[in-house]
Amino acid sequence: MRTLGPSALLSLIGVLLITPCLLAASVSSRLLTPSAGQGGERPHVAKRSMQSCSSSYTNYCLNQGQCMYLVDVNQHHCKCEMGYYGPRCANQEFLVQPMGEETILVIIFGVGLLVIGLSGLLYFCCKWHKKRRFLAQQKGQGYKGVRTT
Repeated sequence: MRTLGPSALLSLIGVLLITPCLLAASVSSRLLTPSAGQGGERPHVAKRSMQSCSSSYTNYCLNQGQCMYLVDVNQHHCKCEMGYYGPRCANQEFLVQPMGEETILVIIFGVGLLVIGLSGLLYFCCKWHKKRRFLAQQKGQGYKGVRTT
């Protein structure tokens, strides 16, 4: 089994310390660049003429949604409150907030420290095992130390 020398271990630690900075730079640049979608064009949205719904549609929308009659397409539509969606606002949506840049940096830093700690632990375990094997080998050969006369 081959162990890492001090210079190789220091190089590994240096790479592990620099990696979070590089990852954070790539994450922050991706967070700042807006995506325009698949062809780069935005779809055209036509303005519709709306009216209030008749009294027979008083309870048409659920969860405090606001009923609107779309004149152009001759359909009733619900404008849902935040947290609800669907044709009649019956479905509750689960809001997922993206992680902030600070949270990502803290996670990357924590993982980096964990990797450094585990590599240090592995290094010292290898040294301890090598020393233990060396002492067992000397004991098996009948080594009694240095004699002085």
